[in-house]
Amino acid sequence: MRIFRACTQRAGPNTITIMVINGKRMAQDVIGHLKALPRPDRFLVAIVARTDEATQSFIRQKERTAHELGINFRVYQCSGSVTTDEVAGTVLAYVADPACGGIVIQLPLPPQVSLAAVLAELPVEKDVDAIGEQAIRALAAGTAQVLPPAVGTVRHIILSILGIPQEAMPGEEDGAVTAWLSSRRVAILGRGILVGQPVARWLEGKVPNLTTIDVGDDHSPVRDADLVVSGMGQAGGLKPNDLRPGTTVIDFGYSKVTGNEQEVIGKKISGDLDTSELQTSNLQRINFTPTPGGTGPILVAQLFENFYELNQ
Repeated sequence: MRIFRACTQRAGPNTITIMVINGKRMAQDVIGHLKALPRPDRFLVAIVARTDEATQSFIRQKERTAHELGINFRVYQCSGSVTTDEVAGTVLAYVADPACGGIVIQLPLPPQVSLAAVLAELPVEKDVDAIGEQAIRALAAGTAQVLPPAVGTVRHIILSILGIPQEAMPGEEDGAVTAWLSSRRVAILGRGILVGQPVARWLEGKVPNLTTIDVGDDHSPVRDADLVVSGMGQAGGLKPNDLRPGTTVIDFGYSKVTGNEQEVIGKKISGDLDTSELQTSNLQRINFTPTPGGTGPILVAQLFENFYELNQ
């Protein structure tokens, strides 16, 4: 299985070269690397406060990866009526447990729960998602021990584009990524806590031009970008004709599509990029992560990579 799957399609007078980035293969490379390391003997816990299918699907992905690695993975399921104090108290109980090596706050939380109050209780040494206050400050200062999974995913994809293997020396990896980014114009779609915000923080000072576009804003600046990182969560909200030829799209969007929209987009799960319009677009070339099978598997692998790093 290859990292990239290339195909050339003709639509009328246009020919488009499509490079699909294989997230499943990349995730397996990361997991294979972790299997060669000493396995942490502490457990990883996910605190979950919703029961919707999307949330449960993400938990099942983590459970499968934990099983493959032999990691003790636990799920603490809160009730739908849980309060901020109850979730924060649960976090504090796991923080105090020396057998716990990492905590995942599965987002989103119910609307009555203050995310900021919960994350304020999460210390950086157990924050595998790197989304707590301490982890955010460390990322901004350049002292983070682990990267937020979305940032790690972007980094892994860049390394794969450059053909640098997972086992390369850290200095070699960082230098190559920095050099590649130094000539890229980047647009980030969405300002969410898991994708848009951490990726923007990481890219500051690394790229010559960085534009962050919130959901509902004008997409026209995307046309000037060489790299687009999308975390809008809007199925098909990014159109191929919004992009310039040769753009790389790293798509974190994950939306369940039903009814007439499913007929238009042509699948049940969609990312932000509307791949159904690629053949009729004005693009000659595009590189993108598909949904499903793109960023999702890498995100999970990156989370476990963080767990190993925090427990070495």
